[in-house]
Amino acid sequence: MTKHNGLQGKALTRRIEQLERELEQLKSRARGSQSPAGDSAGNEPPLSVPAAQDATETVEQLLARVAERYTHEDLLRAQEALVSARAQTDLANRTKSEFLARMSHEIRTPMNAIIGLGHLLRDTSLDSQQRGYLDSISAAADSLLHIINQVLDFSKIETGKIVLENTHFDLEQVFEKLSRLFEVSAAHRNVDITYDLHPDVPRFLRGDTARLGQVLSHLVDNALQYSSGGNVLVSVREESRQAEGVMLRFCITDFGAGMTSEQVAELTSHLKAVAEGERLASESTGLHICHHLIRLMDGDLSIKSRAGKGCRISFTAWFEHSQIGAKALRDQPHRFEQLRALIVDDNTLAREIISGTLQNMGIEADTAESGEMALKQIRRADQTDTPYELVLMDYQMPRMDGLTTIAALKADHPLRHPPRVLLVSSYHRDEIFQDHQHAELVDGFLSKPVSESRLFDALSRAFGPGLTDPSELLPGAETEVLGGLRVLLAEDNRVNQQVAEGILRKRGVTVTIANNGREALERLQATPEAFDVILMDLEMPEVDGYEATEIIRSGTLRPEIPIVAITAQAIGGDRERCLDIGMNGYISKPIRPERLYQTLAEVAATFVAPNIK
Repeated sequence: MTKHNGLQGKALTRRIEQLERELEQLKSRARGSQSPAGDSAGNEPPLSVPAAQDATETVEQLLARVAERYTHEDLLRAQEALVSARAQTDLANRTKSEFLARMSHEIRTPMNAIIGLGHLLRDTSLDSQQRGYLDSISAAADSLLHIINQVLDFSKIETGKIVLENTHFDLEQVFEKLSRLFEVSAAHRNVDITYDLHPDVPRFLRGDTARLGQVLSHLVDNALQYSSGGNVLVSVREESRQAEGVMLRFCITDFGAGMTSEQVAELTSHLKAVAEGERLASESTGLHICHHLIRLMDGDLSIKSRAGKGCRISFTAWFEHSQIGAKALRDQPHRFEQLRALIVDDNTLAREIISGTLQNMGIEADTAESGEMALKQIRRADQTDTPYELVLMDYQMPRMDGLTTIAALKADHPLRHPPRVLLVSSYHRDEIFQDHQHAELVDGFLSKPVSESRLFDALSRAFGPGLTDPSELLPGAETEVLGGLRVLLAEDNRVNQQVAEGILRKRGVTVTIANNGREALERLQATPEAFDVILMDLEMPEVDGYEATEIIRSGTLRPEIPIVAITAQAIGGDRERCLDIGMNGYISKPIRPERLYQTLAEVAATFVAPNIK
């Protein structure tokens, strides 16, 4: 077809050129009719002027029709080429989506085994070296999972299929995970990351905690890369509050090279162009994904920077109020006002933030920038009868770390009024205290970030009976709901069966295995009242999760039983399809124990608990 069209085009071109030559000849003959008769001796008699004009107009009309026909055929060929290119593009997009779905499933399935078995292995007896290896495996798995999610997000942005979750979460736990995630990389770069949660910020909210963590982790990682040393500050404030929810502002500030005003303007313009579809999604980067997620959370992103003065990226995000309430109930808000405290930390910004938190609780505090200085201040205060009752001791400090300082303090027998000492760290308690000779000397442990509620609970435990940390109530509540729950697990992968069963049994859940959808239907038919919830993998041989769910919902055999989907695809549209066919929940692999417990607890509390009672 293309070759034929090419030959036709060449023939038309030659015909137009020939007609143009004939037209010029006619015009020359018309001009010759105006010359004297003698000038044309021996030549062909010239045309009369009217005849020449008629001939010229005829040829010009013919040329116009030919050119019009030629242009029309060229346009038709261009339209055919456009339709063909669009069809090829659609085919390429479908192929890419299918490839991403398959890649997601094939990679997430073994990653589910790696992360899940690592979680189970952590509960076994391990020495410090084995635990270190396990931590490295977990960190590498989380990093790989982050890369996979980012690749899938590029595809979701192109198709507009990113859908946010809306579940209850603890904002302090989000910051605690963030602190642990970057503890090692910050130490390697010789950068201190300081977290500042304003006391007015609600602790418990409803929203997509995974997407919020994704945005924060990318921006913190970006700040670490461009920070030339010193500090990175991560803060959150309340922007506005309404009856339905609250708008929070998160700020990530580094003190590195920064950007010029022209660079900031160019980056902001590029973000806006990609968001409005003026640029291709293929030009997107991690920052563009963050910008897209922030917009989905009804927020906005802003960048402020000066060359040589660092950069501050802030964004707002909207969250609904949690049914638990903004903060835990505090019956004794003035209980610790009389305490005299000392903050020991080599980071100036961290000392200021913790000092501000104590002041909000009515506690005045002094500060020390090293273990040696802290020992001197504590001894001097003890000798002058103005002793410190509380010391907040950072774990990681140069020359003399927190535990070494605590050991020196506890060995200082001349002290008449030894203070209570709380060790502050972003590491878990077990990672620090396991096999450490000075671990028993610590009066309490406080994990970063140091928020008002965490500090209050730590003081309550250190100075007498107090309130329990609300975040510690949640696992207990889950255990109460999940204990004795009977789950039918439909999963064809043996390792994934082992992982899910091990995680669920830790909460007292009884698990029955079905190797595919057909076996799940047979077990349900044989003992319909033996199960409270079905965990249904979507991709299984013989009968997949979709078909099995549709059969259950359309039949008379326990059509009301709650079904929670488990999938390794995590592609936009899966969740909607699961809910459309009657599933009650959705969990993507790799299975996170907290996510699994929370989803099952919510489903059980809604659909199962009333029936059990």
